[in-house]
Amino acid sequence: MSSAAKDSVSLTNISAKEKNRLTASIKSTIARQLWRNDGYFEVHNMNDAEIKKAIEVIKQ
Repeated sequence: MSSAAKDSVSLTNISAKEKNRLTASIKSTIARQLWRNDGYFEVHNMNDAEIKKAIEVIKQ
């Protein structure tokens, strides 16, 4: 986020929820560059409640 501010992108009007969503999107995109789609989906779904619940059910 700090690099966006350095590039004169104003983040003052962005809500905390949107900042979290933007950060997650950036992390997912970087993961895709490093580890292809497998990395993207692993990072993208890391905090998804439905995915966490599905993993819980599968482990039982």
